[in-house]
Amino acid sequence: MSRRSHFATALCAVLSLGVLASWASADVVHLKDGKKVEGKIVSDTPAAIEVETKFGKLKIERNQIARIEAKRMPAEEFKARLEAAGTDAAKLWSVAVFAKENRMKDDYERLLTKVIEADPQHREANEALGNVQHEGRWYTPEALAKEKAAFAKRMTDDGMVFYNGRWIPADSAKREQGLEQYEGEWIPNAEIYKRKAAKLMPELLGVTLKTYESEHFQVRMENDDALGADVTTLLEDAFAEFVTAFKPNELEARLMTFYPTVVYVLPESGTVTKFVEPGGYMDQLYNSPKGINERYLDATSFPVFFPRPVIVTSIGRHLKGSDSWTVSLMGFLSHYEGNMLIRRFTRNHPIPGWLEAGMASYFEARLNGFQTLSITEYTGFEHVKKWEQGLETFPEWFKKMNDAQFRASLPPISSLRTKMVEEVNSRELVKSFFLVAWLMKTKPDALANYARHVYERIETTRNEQRTEESVFAESFGMTPEEMDAAFEDWAKSIPAIPKLD
Repeated sequence: MSRRSHFATALCAVLSLGVLASWASADVVHLKDGKKVEGKIVSDTPAAIEVETKFGKLKIERNQIARIEAKRMPAEEFKARLEAAGTDAAKLWSVAVFAKENRMKDDYERLLTKVIEADPQHREANEALGNVQHEGRWYTPEALAKEKAAFAKRMTDDGMVFYNGRWIPADSAKREQGLEQYEGEWIPNAEIYKRKAAKLMPELLGVTLKTYESEHFQVRMENDDALGADVTTLLEDAFAEFVTAFKPNELEARLMTFYPTVVYVLPESGTVTKFVEPGGYMDQLYNSPKGINERYLDATSFPVFFPRPVIVTSIGRHLKGSDSWTVSLMGFLSHYEGNMLIRRFTRNHPIPGWLEAGMASYFEARLNGFQTLSITEYTGFEHVKKWEQGLETFPEWFKKMNDAQFRASLPPISSLRTKMVEEVNSRELVKSFFLVAWLMKTKPDALANYARHVYERIETTRNEQRTEESVFAESFGMTPEEMDAAFEDWAKSIPAIPKLD
């Protein structure tokens, strides 16, 4: 093998071992073929030089060399850079990076500490040391654990507790969990109201009622365990169907479930009057909304939607309109539950009357098997002739809907959209019921979006509220006239005798 071939083989071996710019050396020998060798020149003659590399000595003939670049050894370069950096954190960090790149581990680790001494907030150096930032300061994991433990002790000594990601007074945490202090103990809000009710009912109403409870309801009525179980089951069925169709978001679901709906079935209408008289039971237990007492003083039944949802009725209210007062009671409660669900979903914002009236009748029909009388005309809260009878029963509604002339006599959707529930007359209510039944079956998401936003109290950036018309178009993707046409196509197939799906 020639000397030239021997040199090429040796050079390739050195280069293949990675003896390039990354190796710690003093000089860089640039060869004519573009390669380079780093190391310390230990012999220099007119004919050749000898370079000491990390992997041994290598002799290179002069005629193979393009140029030689003199460099300081990494240790020398490190020393020079360190002296130039002084106490400047950014420059010290640059020297630390140089030390790491040249595998100077001990120097690198020592320099990280110097960087932190120069700038305690230096992110890269802190992260390289494994430190953790907390509330604007950097800690070692051990120091942070001690700091948190000491802080937690100070907070607990001051009567604070860590709840939902923050420190708050212990009493506030209890209240956020739905608890209140009553007679020396912290108990759920609903339990307090149950205890207060048991105490106040004999004193102010002259009755004692048993409480039947389910997940979202408390039903108070005279001892009848079978009926109490049936009522709570019916109300829970209504709640479950509504949630399935309307898919409330987290906030809506919380508002719908924060307070249980309380249902009172009182023995007679006179007890209802006692219930709402100023300063009486309702005021003391529920802190009732202003004006509610005068509004319902002569009523035989009523619902209150916010803040605590309450439905009140009497046995005497249900002696007409059905073969059984219990069947009538169930229909009435499911009717009011329809009102309650849509009102709580919209946070008691006003909604078009067709939607509220239609939802109430929809749940009455479905949950009580179309057995009860349905009131079809409402004339307001005057203390004279509050209710008018139109088409009386659900079967009569279905039978009439099979008549094309009757369907043609029903009001168009455009005339319903801006009326409140107090303004809905008998034929408008029939249209509302079937319209809601159709939309619940075919367009529940659109119906939910409409209910959610129709009179939403949120202003746009132009300080303009969204109109009912724009929400209708956005939700249903059609005009009222197009919806009327689609509704008519569906209504033609309604059976003459109502039946549950």
